[in-house]
Amino acid sequence: MTMWLPCGEKFTIGDVLRWTEPDWFQKGRRKKEFFKKGERRVTATVSAVDKSYVHLEVRKCEVISDQSARGVKVLKAGEEIKRKPATLKKHQAERMVWAGKEGEGARTAVTGVVISRFLR
Repeated sequence: MTMWLPCGEKFTIGDVLRWTEPDWFQKGRRKKEFFKKGERRVTATVSAVDKSYVHLEVRKCEVISDQSARGVKVLKAGEEIKRKPATLKKHQAERMVWAGKEGEGARTAVTGVVISRFLR
């Protein structure tokens, strides 16, 4: 079973993130009222990090709830998307634990950030 850790805005290139985000639609041309169509859970790999955006490559996208006739937009695997770090934090992004012989130790060596339950 895969373990997920809450990450907020702390992630690096190569991390696999998972979050749930709403999908919106605009009612009318002039009213600018937005309504929630539903929600989708996105799993993506971090490919680059800029000052203001995180570039992600979608691994999987699944619809959690659908409340409209049009349907929730499903992102395709391999599609490039970008989100702000604050948006990922707001949607409570989780990071997959690095696996393998080295595991989280390898991530610590790459980023220099120690993730410990005693330092939170």
